Amino acid sequence: MLNYPQFKEFQKSLTIIYFALLVGLVFFALVSLAIHTYGDGMVNAQIRTIGFIAVPLVVLAGYVSSRFFSARLLKKAQMEQDIEEKFNLYRTAVIARLSLLEAAGFFAIIVFLLTGERLFLGFLGVLLFYYITLMPSEPKIISELDPEEDTNRDRR
Repeated sequence: MLNYPQFKEFQKSLTIIYFALLVGLVFFALVSLAIHTYGDGMVNAQIRTIGFIAVPLVVLAGYVSSRFFSARLLKKAQMEQDIEEKFNLYRTAVIARLSLLEAAGFFAIIVFLLTGERLFLGFLGVLLFYYITLMPSEPKIISELDPEEDTNRDRR
């Protein structure tokens, strides 16, 4: 797979997508924090109670659904013979996984904006920690796309 001429370009495009989604989430969180720290952010105590239930559930649902849907798409990518189609399916799986995590993160930030409760940013922090572990590096792409090639390379 590394011998394929477009692999580096594919990895570069995945990295750009990854950082674009990550920076958007972090930037929105920082702006939201600045609004509450330096400005008059809205504080709604009624939503706070609901948020303590909804945010953990949405974060958990985002994590579980991102794992589930991306695993299904990864299986399709691993079974595909055409390398271009394999790359496209893998890119779709990565975007779906990151987007589901990002949606849960945005929800946590929005509830923070509405309530001013920094605990919701803690849930975002947990998501960001997991998000960072998903960075599309060369070994990660190879091991996820072709697990057999990765184990053969380890034996050498």
